[in-house]
Amino acid sequence: MQLTDRTYKGVLLLLFLFTFVYVLLRAILTDPLHDEIATYIFYFYHGDYIGPNTVWDANNHLLNSFVGHQLYKIVGDNLFILRLPNLLAFIGFFAGVVKLTKQFKTPLLKLLSVFSLICIPFILEYFGFARGYALSLAFFVWGLAYFFDYQKNQQLKELFLCYLFLLLAVSANLTLINSIIIILGLAIISPFLAKEKRTRTHLIKEWALHLFCVLGLLPFIAFGIILKETGALYYGNLSGLWEVTGKSLSEMVLFTNDVWVKFMFVAMFIAFSILFIQILKKTSFNKWLKQPFILIISILYGNIIAILILAKFLMVNYPEDRTGMYLIILVLLAFFHFLENIRIGKWLQLSLLFFPISFLFHFSTDTSIVTPAQRMNHDFYLQVKK
Repeated sequence: MQLTDRTYKGVLLLLFLFTFVYVLLRAILTDPLHDEIATYIFYFYHGDYIGPNTVWDANNHLLNSFVGHQLYKIVGDNLFILRLPNLLAFIGFFAGVVKLTKQFKTPLLKLLSVFSLICIPFILEYFGFARGYALSLAFFVWGLAYFFDYQKNQQLKELFLCYLFLLLAVSANLTLINSIIIILGLAIISPFLAKEKRTRTHLIKEWALHLFCVLGLLPFIAFGIILKETGALYYGNLSGLWEVTGKSLSEMVLFTNDVWVKFMFVAMFIAFSILFIQILKKTSFNKWLKQPFILIISILYGNIIAILILAKFLMVNYPEDRTGMYLIILVLLAFFHFLENIRIGKWLQLSLLFFPISFLFHFSTDTSIVTPAQRMNHDFYLQVKK
């Protein structure tokens, strides 16, 4: 498929305008969710997201709580304005997705990968809610994009931006702690694998950035430990990775969690693993962590292993639906890179049409698409607010 740069940019502009207007209408028209109301009462209104009167609850996404409280002090209880930071985060998310997928050589894959990540109703609707997940996803994709850039170019500016965006992502959603630790580990070991010569000044700056990341992450780890000790990490359960995480995310994204979906994912992960090993074998040792597929699989598998360890040994619940939203991004990125590395990938790319097509069939501007039971009737909300 021939795709000129002008056509590519034109299609992306149309996609952005359509989806942004859609999310804007949702932010204006959709009734508040139960969790939004809890967030509003405890954190936007009272400001008890940190300090001696902190309300220890999983709804407390620190960056979202802070920004929402500052907005409340200016505009009061205007729901649309309180949703505005997450709405504006869509601009950053869209741009980050474009940056992440620009590296694909196949023109059709480059375009379909953007459509796939943008046209997931489950993810899209959170850009119209004052919940913080949208903020975290926007910063997360930019952190990933700069991490890939750093592994390729070894520019310290890229490493700084990677850590900065990932720390902002964690501040909006603590479930991303595992990802930033894995990326930090990969960034530390990659120079040793590559055996690249570095000046003393470069090494000092590089390790200063690693220290910046560690010190920036420690308060969020401590905050997460307190949430666990106070019983605030109640979302999800310990029934099993597939039973909790796999089923809930499949239902939200594919609109089914039948047993065939489980076998499809098993087959897909086996294929990922085979390709992973093949690339390791044919790539020289010092270039392993310069391969995008190796990097994304390392982050994805590292997250899965971390989830299993936390559940088995620390009794931390398996992530469910929205708390595992970042896994959707990682799985799809792994799938995109998988398609680019196999011979029949150009035909399998057509499977990505599922996402824009399913989006059109789940179009809604007045209710929560995948969690309608969590919606609060607006008239009832106004009566309670009085």
